[in-house]
Amino acid sequence: MMKERITAVDNKNRSITYTVFEGNFTNGYKSFATTVTVSPNGDGSLVKWSVDYEKENAHIPTPTAFVRLLELTSKELDVQFLKQA
Repeated sequence: MMKERITAVDNKNRSITYTVFEGNFTNGYKSFATTVTVSPNGDGSLVKWSVDYEKENAHIPTPTAFVRLLELTSKELDVQFLKQA
């Protein structure tokens, strides 16, 4: 579980940034934010996630599990949107 807040909205570039401020993903990180950008792509859209973080120290692992969660979520959203089309 985590709590996040929207910290930036860029309508021109179709992006939203969320900053995590509480929960499991904040353990070991001074800062942790994700940005989702949606771009037109043919008849659909291309979604790009980026993760920005600052580790508290060099022994903290890279948040690969969180990146994997974003990947799986995006794939599942794609499947659900295609079912509704």
